[in-house]
Amino acid sequence: MQDLWSLKVGWDDKLTPQMIHHWTTFRAELSELSSLAIPRWLHTTSDTTMTELRGFSDASQSAMAAVVYIKVKHPHQAAEVTLVCSKTRVAPLQRLTIPRLELSAALLIAKLVTRVQEVLKLSEAPVTLWTDSAVSLAWINSDPVRWKEFVRNRVQEIHRTAPNATWKFIPGKQNPADCASRGVTPPQLITHKLWWSGPDWLSKSPRQWPSFASTDANAANPELSPSAVHTASTTPNLPFARLLRYSSLTKVLRSTATVFRAVARLRRVPDSNLRTSPLTPADLQTALMFWIRAFQQAYFAGEITAISQGKPLAKSHPFTRLTARLDPTGLLRVGGRLQNSQLDEDAKHPPILPRLCR
Repeated sequence: MQDLWSLKVGWDDKLTPQMIHHWTTFRAELSELSSLAIPRWLHTTSDTTMTELRGFSDASQSAMAAVVYIKVKHPHQAAEVTLVCSKTRVAPLQRLTIPRLELSAALLIAKLVTRVQEVLKLSEAPVTLWTDSAVSLAWINSDPVRWKEFVRNRVQEIHRTAPNATWKFIPGKQNPADCASRGVTPPQLITHKLWWSGPDWLSKSPRQWPSFASTDANAANPELSPSAVHTASTTPNLPFARLLRYSSLTKVLRSTATVFRAVARLRRVPDSNLRTSPLTPADLQTALMFWIRAFQQAYFAGEITAISQGKPLAKSHPFTRLTARLDPTGLLRVGGRLQNSQLDEDAKHPPILPRLCR
């Protein structure tokens, strides 16, 4: 149908011989599907010791595809891997680059595996997702604020939809979603072992999975946001992906402060037990300063080094207009004449953060 749309064929127009042959072949092969049997049982029982979800995504210029498998382990038995469901979408008529299509397919698998978790009540089951696009994998594993709007929006949605998923690279030849994105005929589908069971190693433990090296992901750089290029002297390697799973700053600060308390208790610091000494505003402020400093070091490492060494920044640099300075704790703050006012320190000299920093 999409081929007809792209050719602008009208309802009463005669098709080309190639299109007629394509349709008649497809129609004739549909009868083969009568011999196809799809097992419904996922091998889950009351004595299931382990249940894990695996997902794969792929895209071509024709379609985007996602497929989900479930791995079930029973005591004293080999693990069973079963196809749960799949979803495909035709690629938009407005041509997108393959990396952008692959990213859209990654969002498709994130939504599909989350739906499977809800329906099968497997919210606690470990989730591992694979893509054969090194570029989209680099986008997903980075801070979304670095990328242009198209990529940023989809990466943020992937992080929100499947926050606990682990993403990995897989070669196209071992990616079962490739079958759906490129298409197979009904006779091929019936005996397609990769589609029905996934790769041979999928039933093994993660320690036994092969390690696939992704190709160079530098093609992701054209999607860098102009503001990210402008404000960072080097491309930051951000270890902050987990922060995107939180819906509010308060939750981030409370989680961070709790971790700090746990570390303090291991070091036998007095009054560090949360049962006897609940979190205080000072604990939350310490957590806030920790993250501000971490993001500044990630985005503004070059500027911080230059300012600490007394080197002037370029007149066109945004920090020059802000008269940026370092406070005694090494935090980068706005300067200016408000230093003589009676305002609070954070009001006089607020910390500087990247414009798109979540």
